[in-house]
Amino acid sequence: MRFLPILFSTPMIRAILDGEKSQTRRIKYKCEIGDILWVRETWREEGLNDKDAYIYKADFSEDWIKQKKLHWESPYYMKGYMARLFLKVKNVRIEKLQDITYEDILAEGIKPDKYCFQNIIIDFVKLWDSLNVERGCGWDNNPTVKVIEFEKVVMENPFTSEMNYENLNRVALMKRKVKKAKTLLAKFYKAEGVTNVALQGFLGYLEREFNLNLEATDFCQGEIGLIQRGELGETRMSVLPDDLFAALESGEKVDADWIWRNT
Repeated sequence: MRFLPILFSTPMIRAILDGEKSQTRRIKYKCEIGDILWVRETWREEGLNDKDAYIYKADFSEDWIKQKKLHWESPYYMKGYMARLFLKVKNVRIEKLQDITYEDILAEGIKPDKYCFQNIIIDFVKLWDSLNVERGCGWDNNPTVKVIEFEKVVMENPFTSEMNYENLNRVALMKRKVKKAKTLLAKFYKAEGVTNVALQGFLGYLEREFNLNLEATDFCQGEIGLIQRGELGETRMSVLPDDLFAALESGEKVDADWIWRNT
């Protein structure tokens, strides 16, 4: 059994809390039956009796959120010791995205429509494309996905606050650097005829600004290819850009061990 992070949007967190979501489809996410997934969600820190406390956006109504106009922290910045939701992987299977059934769509947390079956398909497609179409993995492309079935478990949080936060200036600097990296990646996606030039500009920026100590090589099917060279020879790895960006923004150390954990 392993503890692995997984990120969900606020509506999907609500669906999990309400017992309406027990499946998720991912293009690439390595987990096995029995693994425990600790959930990253939108949060904020608040003082409570002179002690640190965390509140979670999914616990409040949209009207309350709009009225209070609070600043919320991205799920990408949530550390393990802040997590409150833990999911146990019950089953894992591989299938084409468009093979999803009506029951599976409901298990994905999409609200049922008693008047029109087609409506929930449309709702799922909109949700999927909003997250994946720019990566070339939209509904129309019918990508191969990993279907993860899970159940919510009640357990004591096993993490401690060993993750060392960088100072505010450092965090702000990393955010700006990652923002530029995302802009360079977007240019690569849009490049026509000069894709290799755009790709090398993006990869060179990552090496130069983040001192990865890893040689970036290529970009294939939405993943960044990386090489580590050492005494034992050459090791090739790959990682999703979103995972890499999240780690860089949070100040997490990105090295060969990190790449292995996220490959």
